Amino acid sequence: MKYTIAGLTIEFQWGAHRCAEVFERELRYYPQSDAASDCVVRLVDALPEAVSANPSTYLETADGFGIRGQRFQAAWHESADPVTVDFCFPDGRNSWRHKLLGMQFTHPYEEISQVFHESVLAPTLLMFFSRKTAVIHGSAVQNPRTGEAVILGGSGGIGKTSSEIALILEHGFRFLADDLSFVDTEGTVWPNYAFPKIYAYNVQNSPDVYRRLFQQRGLLDRLWWQLTSLRGLETVRRRADLNTFFGAERVGTGAKLGQLNVLFRRQTERVRAVSLTARQAAEMNLAVIQGEYKNLVTSLHWQAFNRAVLGEKPPLNTVMTEALYATLLHAFEHVNCRVIEIPFHFTITQLRQQLMPLLLE
Repeated sequence: MKYTIAGLTIEFQWGAHRCAEVFERELRYYPQSDAASDCVVRLVDALPEAVSANPSTYLETADGFGIRGQRFQAAWHESADPVTVDFCFPDGRNSWRHKLLGMQFTHPYEEISQVFHESVLAPTLLMFFSRKTAVIHGSAVQNPRTGEAVILGGSGGIGKTSSEIALILEHGFRFLADDLSFVDTEGTVWPNYAFPKIYAYNVQNSPDVYRRLFQQRGLLDRLWWQLTSLRGLETVRRRADLNTFFGAERVGTGAKLGQLNVLFRRQTERVRAVSLTARQAAEMNLAVIQGEYKNLVTSLHWQAFNRAVLGEKPPLNTVMTEALYATLLHAFEHVNCRVIEIPFHFTITQLRQQLMPLLLE
């Protein structure tokens, strides 16, 4: 099966893998493609044999390298044409313990698409396709008035998802991405259909958001949400099916980037917008994605170490950084880029009240 994702044709080979059905069900939002594959993703039960592994979380293979994460393992075959990724997701099981103790109320196998988007797709784009497509840590929506995309970037927990939800449900914007946005060198924002992660603080004082989030969920799910929320609003979340939560008419297919907003908490008394140059915006977003993907950056440092000892091909870290910066700079060239300064003490409700007028200008 082939899908168009981030402007690329990605071919998936999952065979009879136990997680294939739920994986395919979430990928259905992407358009199918019959073009030549730019990348192949194979669901496998084990990674290739290691040539070296220093430390044990990183491995060099005969034709590439791999990473062993807590929830997944992946190996990239660099010499393959097209680039091929072995995605090993060993936790394809039911586990009520995981479901009740985790923040999402899901069995392990139900998280395969989330793990793929965050831990396989984004790193693949960063390492091999940054000359064409940049990964930005931010939500993206499409303005119904201008038809252009608006990105809300910045660090985690700053209000990106809450603002995204408000723009879509209250002002008629269309969903493009929740956590990671894909932007190519021409400034096109491609949709990232990974299901949004809605936290309890996103739902607070928003009965309509709660209704949409739980309209197809059972009584136990609702009760567990209420109980676990008592530990803190940041300790519980649910993943929201796009059509169920927003409605199919509010899910976009891509748009030209018109506005980039970097949300930034600081010591100030009011929300205000400060203009950025394309260069400043590129530098900021490069720093944020490197911080968010610090484990990937660390793995590439281990790659440099392993390859220096083995005397083999050069590492990807410098090439990736330079390519990503160049793509961001080109994509932001004719875009309204700005920092949105937010007071430390602002609640989500206060943020929405003052931020919406700036985003609707």
